[in-house]
Formats: sequence, C-alpha cells, structure tokens
Amino acid sequence: MILGVGARSYRVAMTRSRSFTGTVTAAVLIVAFGNQWVSDWIAQHVTGDNVGSWLLHQLTWPSWSVDFAGSDAELRAVVAQDVRAVLTIVFVYVLLLSFRRTFPEGFAGWILGWATLIFASALAAFAAAFAVSNPTVLGAFDAAAVASVYGLFVGWIVGFVVSVGRNIPLLRGSAPKTEAAA
Repeated sequence: MILGVGARSYRVAMTRSRSFTGTVTAAVLIVAFGNQWVSDWIAQHVTGDNVGSWLLHQLTWPSWSVDFAGSDAELRAVVAQDVRAVLTIVFVYVLLLSFRRTFPEGFAGWILGWATLIFASALAAFAAAFAVSNPTVLGAFDAAAVASVYGLFVGWIVGFVVSVGRNIPLLRGSAPKTEAAA
C-alpha cells in the first residue's frame, strides 16, 4: 500500500482526537457525577447492598465542590478534593497524549484508555493527598489505592470511547486523502 504525504498528518490528527475524546469523557464523568449536588443526592438516596448502588457510589469518587464553609481543615479537604478532580483530568490527557505515536487500535486501545484512568486517578489522589492537613505518605498511598478502584470500575467507559474515538463523526474533520485512497 502506498501512502501519500497526508497519511502521517491524518494519523497524528486521529490519535489527537482519541486523546481528546478520552479526556473529554473523563471530564464529563467527573463533572456529572462528582459535583457536590449529585454526589450528595447519591449518598442520601442510593442505598442498598447491590451492584448498582455500589457502582453509583464509585462514580462519585472524584468529587469536587464549590462550597468552602467550615474550619481550616475542612477547607483544605475541599481544596484537596477539587485538586484531585482536576489532576485526574490532566493526568488522563497527559497519559493519552504520551501514547499518541503508538496508539493501538481496537481492543488494545480500549485497554489503554481503561488503564489510563486507573493510573491517572491513582496519581491524582496521591498528589492531592498532600493538600490536606497533616498529610502522610501512608495516607497518600491509601488515597491512591482507593482511586485505583475508581479507575478500575469506571475506566472501561473511557477505554471504550478511546477505542472508538476516531469513529466519532464530529471529530473526523477534513483529513487529507492519500493517493491510494483517491
């Protein structure tokens, strides 16, 4: 197969769009389920010992808030939660972008997107654990362990979107055609 001059630019654009879709998916999950109103509602109304309620509680893990009332320790805890949510999105983008040259297709792309949220959430929780009052390394490791559970059970959504990200019509754009395709 003969590739034209535009084939390389199309591949880079395709992998950038998959990095973008994975990042946007993680951001939508965090904004939609991690905000203080939805996470409070789920905590109050979703009870029970079943898989559905457990999964909904997992979706609220990277919670964030705009309410800063309380003591200094409570303020630091809220800031740490907000930093954790933002860092999760940033780390998803950085990790996906770092693999853009060798971005796998299909099932391997799904695994890459899934693993990206596992590592991004664990790294974000580890880093944000030092923003609380009286931080410890053991506390940071515990936060990273809980965060990796979030990535394990929610990351498949990001993985799915990353694996099909190049097939989303809005992100295809107008890529140049190769000579072989023309």
